[in-house]
Amino acid sequence: ALDMGIELAKDYRIKKIFGLHIFYLPLGYSRTGMTGMDCVEMFRSEAERKFENLSRHLHISDVEVKMDYMVSRRPAKMIRKMARKRGCDLVIAGAHGLGSLGLLGSTAENLISTLKIPVIVMKKKGSGLKLLKQLLGNTPKEFESNLLEEGK
Repeated sequence: ALDMGIELAKDYRIKKIFGLHIFYLPLGYSRTGMTGMDCVEMFRSEAERKFENLSRHLHISDVEVKMDYMVSRRPAKMIRKMARKRGCDLVIAGAHGLGSLGLLGSTAENLISTLKIPVIVMKKKGSGLKLLKQLLGNTPKEFESNLLEEGK
Protein backbone atom coordinates (compact mmCIF):
# COMPACT_ATOMS: atom_id res chain seq x y z
CA ALA A 1 0.00 0.00 0.00
CA LEU A 2 2.82 2.38 0.86
CA ASP A 3 4.67 1.55 -2.34
CA MET A 4 1.56 2.28 -4.41
CA GLY A 5 0.97 5.53 -2.52
CA ILE A 6 4.51 6.66 -3.25
CA GLU A 7 4.24 5.74 -6.93
CA LEU A 8 0.94 7.60 -7.29
CA ALA A 9 2.38 10.61 -5.47
CA LYS A 10 5.32 10.68 -7.90
CA ASP A 11 3.07 10.29 -10.94
CA TYR A 12 0.84 13.18 -9.83
CA ARG A 13 3.67 15.29 -8.36
CA ILE A 14 2.28 15.11 -4.83
CA LYS A 15 4.97 16.07 -2.35
CA LYS A 16 3.52 14.64 0.87
CA ILE A 17 1.57 11.52 1.79
CA PHE A 18 0.32 10.29 5.15
CA GLY A 19 0.77 6.76 6.40
CA LEU A 20 -1.13 5.26 9.29
CA HIS A 21 -0.05 2.14 11.14
CA ILE A 22 -2.74 0.90 13.52
CA PHE A 23 -2.16 -1.75 16.14
CA TYR A 24 -3.96 -2.89 19.25
CA LEU A 25 -2.95 -4.31 22.58
CA PRO A 26 -3.59 -8.05 22.68
CA LEU A 27 -5.83 -9.35 25.42
CA GLY A 28 -3.80 -10.66 28.32
CA TYR A 29 -0.80 -8.39 27.66
CA SER A 30 -0.67 -7.60 31.39
CA ARG A 31 0.28 -11.22 32.11
CA THR A 32 3.63 -10.44 30.48
CA GLY A 33 4.39 -8.02 33.32
CA MET A 34 4.26 -5.05 30.95
CA THR A 35 2.09 -2.00 31.50
CA GLY A 36 -0.22 -0.83 28.75
CA MET A 37 2.12 2.08 27.99
CA ASP A 38 5.13 -0.26 27.84
CA CYS A 39 3.28 -2.52 25.42
CA VAL A 40 2.19 0.43 23.24
CA GLU A 41 5.77 1.71 23.14
CA MET A 42 7.08 -1.74 22.18
CA PHE A 43 4.57 -2.05 19.31
CA ARG A 44 5.23 1.52 18.18
CA SER A 45 9.00 0.98 18.18
CA GLU A 46 8.62 -2.22 16.19
CA ALA A 47 6.33 -0.50 13.65
CA GLU A 48 8.80 2.40 13.30
CA ARG A 49 11.66 -0.05 12.80
CA LYS A 50 9.71 -1.89 10.10
CA PHE A 51 8.90 1.39 8.36
CA GLU A 52 12.57 2.39 8.41
CA ASN A 53 13.55 -0.96 6.89
CA LEU A 54 10.82 -0.69 4.28
CA SER A 55 11.68 2.89 3.39
CA ARG A 56 15.24 1.84 2.54
CA HIS A 57 13.84 -0.34 -0.26
CA LEU A 58 11.37 2.23 -1.57
CA HIS A 59 12.34 5.25 -3.60
CA ILE A 60 10.81 7.93 -1.41
CA SER A 61 13.31 10.73 -1.97
CA ASP A 62 10.79 12.80 -3.99
CA VAL A 63 7.90 12.30 -1.57
CA GLU A 64 7.66 13.14 2.12
CA VAL A 65 5.98 10.35 4.06
CA LYS A 66 4.44 11.40 7.37
CA MET A 67 3.72 8.29 9.44
CA ASP A 68 1.34 8.11 12.37
CA TYR A 69 1.25 5.14 14.74
CA MET A 70 -1.94 4.63 16.69
CA VAL A 71 -3.62 2.14 18.98
CA SER A 72 -7.19 1.21 18.12
CA ARG A 73 -9.44 -1.84 18.14
CA ARG A 74 -11.57 -0.11 15.49
CA PRO A 75 -9.13 0.58 12.65
CA ALA A 76 -11.74 1.61 10.05
CA LYS A 77 -13.08 4.29 12.38
CA MET A 78 -9.53 5.54 13.04
CA ILE A 79 -8.71 5.62 9.32
CA ARG A 80 -11.89 7.60 8.55
CA LYS A 81 -11.07 10.05 11.35
CA MET A 82 -7.48 10.56 10.18
CA ALA A 83 -8.52 10.87 6.51
CA ARG A 84 -10.91 13.69 7.47
CA LYS A 85 -8.35 15.34 9.77
CA ARG A 86 -5.64 15.26 7.08
CA GLY A 87 -7.99 16.24 4.24
CA CYS A 88 -7.11 13.14 2.23
CA ASP A 89 -8.35 12.73 -1.34
CA LEU A 90 -7.65 8.99 -1.49
CA VAL A 91 -7.08 6.12 0.93
CA ILE A 92 -4.87 3.19 0.02
CA ALA A 93 -5.33 0.42 2.55
CA GLY A 94 -3.38 -2.76 3.02
CA ALA A 95 -5.67 -5.73 3.69
CA HIS A 96 -4.64 -8.96 5.32
CA GLY A 97 -7.67 -10.27 7.17
CA LEU A 98 -10.58 -12.40 6.07
CA GLY A 99 -13.81 -10.48 5.85
CA SER A 100 -17.30 -11.64 5.09
CA LEU A 101 -16.39 -12.40 1.48
CA GLY A 102 -13.17 -14.16 2.35
CA LEU A 103 -11.36 -11.86 -0.07
CA LEU A 104 -10.80 -8.62 1.84
CA GLY A 105 -10.47 -7.90 5.51
CA SER A 106 -13.41 -6.50 7.45
CA THR A 107 -11.60 -3.17 7.82
CA ALA A 108 -11.14 -2.84 4.05
CA GLU A 109 -14.77 -3.80 3.42
CA ASN A 110 -15.87 -1.22 6.00
CA LEU A 111 -13.75 1.52 4.39
CA ILE A 112 -15.07 0.76 0.91
CA SER A 113 -18.66 0.99 2.08
CA THR A 114 -18.34 4.04 4.37
CA LEU A 115 -15.67 6.42 3.07
CA LYS A 116 -16.82 9.21 0.79
CA ILE A 117 -13.45 9.34 -0.98
CA PRO A 118 -11.93 6.69 -3.27
CA VAL A 119 -10.37 3.64 -1.60
CA ILE A 120 -7.76 1.36 -3.11
CA VAL A 121 -7.23 -1.91 -1.25
CA MET A 122 -3.91 -3.68 -1.63
CA LYS A 123 -3.56 -7.32 -0.73
CA LYS A 124 -0.48 -9.49 -0.86
CA LYS A 125 -0.49 -11.49 -4.07
CA GLY A 126 -2.02 -14.93 -3.56
CA SER A 127 -3.64 -14.12 -0.24
CA GLY A 128 -7.40 -14.12 -0.03
CA LEU A 129 -7.73 -17.11 -2.33
CA LYS A 130 -8.84 -19.40 0.48
CA LEU A 131 -12.52 -19.03 -0.42
CA LEU A 132 -11.85 -19.59 -4.12
CA LYS A 133 -9.72 -22.64 -3.35
CA GLN A 134 -12.50 -24.06 -1.22
CA LEU A 135 -15.03 -23.47 -3.98
CA LEU A 136 -12.91 -24.59 -6.90
CA GLY A 137 -10.44 -27.10 -5.47
CA ASN A 138 -6.99 -26.66 -3.99
CA THR A 139 -5.04 -26.11 -7.20
CA PRO A 140 -5.79 -25.16 -10.81
CA LYS A 141 -4.82 -28.72 -11.81
CA GLU A 142 -7.34 -30.18 -9.35
CA PHE A 143 -9.99 -27.76 -10.62
CA GLU A 144 -9.23 -28.72 -14.23
CA SER A 145 -9.31 -32.42 -13.35
CA ASN A 146 -12.70 -31.97 -11.58
CA LEU A 147 -14.10 -30.27 -14.67
CA LEU A 148 -12.84 -33.06 -16.94
CA GLU A 149 -14.33 -35.74 -14.71
CA GLU A 150 -17.71 -33.96 -14.64
CA GLY A 151 -17.65 -33.73 -18.45
CA LYS A 152 -17.20 -37.53 -18.90
